[in-house]
Amino acid sequence: MGAPLGCIWIPSCKQVFGSVEEWANSIGGQDDIFEDYREQLGPPAPDAVERVGPFDYTSIFYDFAFLMNGKLDPKLVRGEDNGASFADSRRVSLAAYLDMLVASKGSVQARCDAFAS
Repeated sequence: MGAPLGCIWIPSCKQVFGSVEEWANSIGGQDDIFEDYREQLGPPAPDAVERVGPFDYTSIFYDFAFLMNGKLDPKLVRGEDNGASFADSRRVSLAAYLDMLVASKGSVQARCDAFAS
């Protein structure tokens, strides 16, 4: 969106994890997103709401989000088409994601390639 090369745009923890409703209208079809990942993530924690929490807006087309289902270690996945599709993405921990960001100096292409399934 016109950010300088290598820019990392990460919202606050409050924005990502604060309110289930905050992103409910931003990303449609959230139930479908989990169909691809539910088996890998395992069943949600009791009374948990499965949802996506946007985390890193790398470009106008790609973004990265947490798949949250009430577990203590949510995984990040790559979204395409402005968050319309989170299918065909590797899952990765926050620590691994941040390591990749630093190693790639914030390269959008490196982020997208690292998550290709």
